[in-house]
Amino acid sequence: GNTITGSAATVTGNTQTVAVGALTVVNRSTPIAASVVPGAANVLLAEFGLDASTSGEDARVTQVIVTDNFSAGTVANMDIADWANLRLTKEDGTTLLADIQQPTSALGTTNSTITFALSTPLVVPKKTSTILKLIGDYKTGVGAALEAHTWRINALTDITTNGATT
Repeated sequence: GNTITGSAATVTGNTQTVAVGALTVVNRSTPIAASVVPGAANVLLAEFGLDASTSGEDARVTQVIVTDNFSAGTVANMDIADWANLRLTKEDGTTLLADIQQPTSALGTTNSTITFALSTPLVVPKKTSTILKLIGDYKTGVGAALEAHTWRINALTDITTNGATT
C-alpha cells in the first residue's frame, strides 16, 4: 500500500458553548401587605417569578408547592383551611395551571403547604421569565384577630422542573 504522511499542524474548529438548564424562583413583593376581611373572594395572595433567562434550554414545570407562613396574632387559632378555592394561575390571573385546591385543616401549624400538580406542564422558554399568581377566597366566619399569612415558595425543591427536551 501507499503511505500518507501529514504535516504537524494545529486544526482549530468552531467553539461550542454548552449551557445547562436553569430556573430561578422568586417570591415577588407583590401584592403589597393588605387587610382582608372574611368573605373576601378572588384575593391575590402571592406572585411568583420563574426566570429561565440564563437557561440553555426551556424549563418544564410540573408541580409547585406553596407554603402559608403564619405570623402575628395567635398562631394556635390560625388555619390554612380558613382559605378556599386556592388557584395557581398564569400571569393573566385567569388561566388555571392546576386543579383548584381546598385546604384541609392544619390548625396552629405555622407552615402549611398546598401542592399544585400542573394539569399540563408549564414551559418557561429559555431566555425568558414568567409570573405565577396564587388567588384564593377567605371564608366567612373565620380568622383570628390580627393573623398574618405570607404565601411563599420556600425552597427551589418546592418546584418540580426539568428540561423541556431532556
